[in-house]
Amino acid sequence: MKKIILVLFALITVAISIEYKYHHVFRFVSKKLLPLNHGLPKWFDKKILFHPSDWVAPILCVCVLFAVRKRPPKEVLLCATLPVFAALSIAASPLAHVPILYLHLWQYLTPVFVFAAAALLDEELKPRVVKAVLGTLVCMGTFQALVAIGQYFTQHSLGLRWLGELEFSRHHLHGVPITVTPDGKLWTLGSAAPFATAARAAGTLSHPNVLGGFLMMTTLATLSLTTGLRRTALMALQLTALTLSFSRAALFGFVLGFGVWLFCQVQQRKSIKQAVATVVASFALIFCLFHQQIIHRGGIVNYNQLAQQSDSVRLTYQTIAFRMIEKKPLLGVGHQQFMMRTGEYLEPGQDPSQFMGATHNIYLFWAAETGLISLVCFIALWAFAAWNGWLTRNNPHVPCLLGMLIGLLFIGCCDYYPLTFQSGRLMLFLAAGLLVSRRKSSQLTFVS
Repeated sequence: MKKIILVLFALITVAISIEYKYHHVFRFVSKKLLPLNHGLPKWFDKKILFHPSDWVAPILCVCVLFAVRKRPPKEVLLCATLPVFAALSIAASPLAHVPILYLHLWQYLTPVFVFAAAALLDEELKPRVVKAVLGTLVCMGTFQALVAIGQYFTQHSLGLRWLGELEFSRHHLHGVPITVTPDGKLWTLGSAAPFATAARAAGTLSHPNVLGGFLMMTTLATLSLTTGLRRTALMALQLTALTLSFSRAALFGFVLGFGVWLFCQVQQRKSIKQAVATVVASFALIFCLFHQQIIHRGGIVNYNQLAQQSDSVRLTYQTIAFRMIEKKPLLGVGHQQFMMRTGEYLEPGQDPSQFMGATHNIYLFWAAETGLISLVCFIALWAFAAWNGWLTRNNPHVPCLLGMLIGLLFIGCCDYYPLTFQSGRLMLFLAAGLLVSRRKSSQLTFVS
């Protein structure tokens, strides 16, 4: 049973960066479940879909429950309230009669299963699980870094569609997140080209920002699990790919997570010279090679017009979220319905077709869709997880996990994918669950 649990945790970690959506199996059912007056816009995803992790997670949770007979900690019960509040918000919305909205909650149960499985681990098994997860993160981070660097310098997808890679080429960037390049140059030593833009690296993930968040985690895992020249080489590689995602939130999230790790190391009177030297030297070399591209992107070492426009749109969405919360504080506008209701909360004269996104803040997003009571549970869950990590920061690899969680929670202030994307949810709930499991356990019985 122990080996099965380790393998399943490794599979969940692999699934973060390699996720393929399956929807053809339930295509007929999806059509049958849509009432004639469903009221859903054309762009809304009306399919019943699933990821491989949606099947692995419940199996993992059952295995842990069978192996470790333990009363669930309060954090697990708190986590379980989140899909309940989501379902209640749908039931109280104008789309309460649409079954597909409830079925989409399947994806929100998956991270709850992952969190519960991690939080229920006992003192014998959890160190092995943590090492398995961190080791898998190092391997997948290295793979994603190589793919991302290859994508950026070739400006072409690498034929990994079966792993979830976006398809694009330098001549066909429609629908792919881009960045502005000076004279078409991809790096300082490159030659000029007749292109003003370039595709941002996304690896096999669904968006460059999601790749950035994943590489933030894998770089911290590499920092915690490896030493010597291997650490230096792998961290430099992953930090380069992180930079080429051009994700501002991920870069600052890494700096914050690295700062948490450093603080814990200093408190434990451990050497930090090599780690600091590796990070500083890597960023110095990266800036030398890509400083023109970083400056043109904006928002990292400067604040140009492109960054200002991006932030202006995000502030507009935040204002909309506050209006939703003010008008519907108890249960929100309904889970999965932020974009549908945006037009009702715009200023007079604003065109709803120009605001087809959502607030780039997971806390405001969750409160706007599911209400303030749900938000209290949402924030309490991360606060308890972080507090558990802080109390056990002297344990091996806990500073790394704590840095990951703090980095992801910071990213959640700037982007919504830690809550709305399957990969983001797995990152956030896995890191938090492993921190909860680091507490000393009592009255445990392990079944071999």
